[in-house]
Amino acid sequence: MVVIFFELGGHSMLAVKLMSHVQQQFRKRLPVSALFQSPTVATLAQQLCQDITPLLTNQVPIQTKGEANPVYCLPGAIGSVMYLYPLASYLGQQQPFYALQTPGLDGSTTPETVEKLASFHLQALRQQQPNGPYQLMGHSSGGSVAFEMAWQLEQQGETVAFLAILDTSAPNDSNQPNPMADYTEMNWLSDIVLVFEELSSVDLNLSLEQLQAMPDLETAYIKVMQAFVERQVLFAPGAVVDELKALVNTYRITVQGHADYQIPGKVHCPIHLFRSQEQTPNVEPSEFEDTREAWGWAECTHAKVEEIMVPGTHVTMMALPHVKTLADELAQCLKTET
Repeated sequence: MVVIFFELGGHSMLAVKLMSHVQQQFRKRLPVSALFQSPTVATLAQQLCQDITPLLTNQVPIQTKGEANPVYCLPGAIGSVMYLYPLASYLGQQQPFYALQTPGLDGSTTPETVEKLASFHLQALRQQQPNGPYQLMGHSSGGSVAFEMAWQLEQQGETVAFLAILDTSAPNDSNQPNPMADYTEMNWLSDIVLVFEELSSVDLNLSLEQLQAMPDLETAYIKVMQAFVERQVLFAPGAVVDELKALVNTYRITVQGHADYQIPGKVHCPIHLFRSQEQTPNVEPSEFEDTREAWGWAECTHAKVEEIMVPGTHVTMMALPHVKTLADELAQCLKTET
């Protein structure tokens, strides 16, 4: 009998603990994402026997069982696909689910525009699935990347059967001020803390004011990494500060690319827009609330836009318990379109 870690109830927090025990026992550190590629004792042992530490893989097969057409999902600006596992899990074992991790988390180059990031992912996607119809979805900034991938696929003569945008609006070409124009690296680091606090429901006790009061940026990075490791959020013991710096850099580049993106034209596939029902804590509603029809996506397709409200905030809609509702709604949409 093959026993798979995630099917036993494993999740991202337990994955961090497991990798910590692996390092203590075998004196070798594997990235937490290795569990997606090696989710059984036998396959994990094979990775441990390799002479080199495996690099992060950008196309991560979270769920490969089932005969349905696979879904390819893009994460938000944090780039890591770890938080997408609950969604893949609740979509069920009949729905293959591949997550497309943003390059850069291992220190490699992160594409600076949505167009380049979409092209990067399409190369891997078409090796996995040479021809359509394709099924795409993206959360947050990943929604724009999913849209751009759909656009590029249709321009190549392919069919996109399903496109889901998870809680992000279409680019707005009006002259709105850029709220990140004055951001420093400390701001970006603080954003990462806030995102993972909400995603993991763990208080890291590190506000922007506390970080800014530290002697220098390097000290702030060290303190944040210590907090992540001590509370077993994302990083296992042995992780180095450079990994956190790579995460912050990937986040910054992705957010800025998302802010600069402009829609190239209308796609022919319908769009399913999933919107969170709750306001993100400690975030003031923008004075530029999006009043466009379907958050602007109605102007981006020749087909229809279906809007579905789901419980949770922009972040917690992707986590338990709210992700169950999101998965149920997505499953119904997938059945309708296929």
